[in-house]
Amino acid sequence: MARVGGRNAVFAWIVGIICAGVVGALAFIAFPLVQPSLAWMGDAAGQPTATSSPVDGAPAGLDECRDLYDNALWASLEWTPGAELKTSTEPPRTAATDLVAALQPQVLFTCDWTSDDGAISTTVARVPADAGAISATALSGAGYACNEAAGRVVCTRVDGETTDTVETGAGLWVSTVQTTWQPVQYQSRIGDRVWAG
Repeated sequence: MARVGGRNAVFAWIVGIICAGVVGALAFIAFPLVQPSLAWMGDAAGQPTATSSPVDGAPAGLDECRDLYDNALWASLEWTPGAELKTSTEPPRTAATDLVAALQPQVLFTCDWTSDDGAISTTVARVPADAGAISATALSGAGYACNEAAGRVVCTRVDGETTDTVETGAGLWVSTVQTTWQPVQYQSRIGDRVWAG
């Protein structure tokens, strides 16, 4: 068989290997973006991520744990190695047990996350309208740092690798206990969604 002039098998192999290396490098760079992109496309296409019936007394648009999280935060939680979410109506996990006893939050739902990075428990509940003032008074003397913003009282206590936050206002309660797992601005992002309505 006659050989076509100008072709070099060694050169072709070298170019082929370089091309394969470039494709592999691009795939490696793009891989971390695949899962969040798929979650985003699912939301954009209107595909439900979970089904549940509306929770009585919940703020508008907050019927389940999924509703607490913007898409970016949901993706970062869901794709954390070993991540698992359990939903219940268990009482708040906060160490502020005296405050829980005094206010008796009517739990709408509790979202318990576990992963290789640690654990997060968030509870959304209904409380009396004056719960903010009660929380500030009760928790300030219990080692919590409290401040008020946008009509809400936020009290936080850090104990080793555990951050315990209680946020109250307008008859709503959101408490979060984070153990070693600290997603960026987790509590403030949750609070903004709860009180957005």
